[in-house]
Amino acid sequence: MTLTISSDISYKYFEVTTKDKRFERYPLAFVGGWNRDTYCTCLDKMNWFKDMEAISEWVKKELTEECLFQIY
Repeated sequence: MTLTISSDISYKYFEVTTKDKRFERYPLAFVGGWNRDTYCTCLDKMNWFKDMEAISEWVKKELTEECLFQIY
């Protein structure tokens, strides 16, 4: 699964997004986007690596595949 990490203009938060509908099952995910076809979660700026690790572990456990993060 490929997930994109992006930030708002003022870098107040980091957001992880994907178009993969399976990510909607992630416990902290929510639906966004113009067509409500983007699945998102937010990263804690103070513990972003820990949050990414938790997402990666969930993808590996629930979807049995690797997780790729791309920075946008």
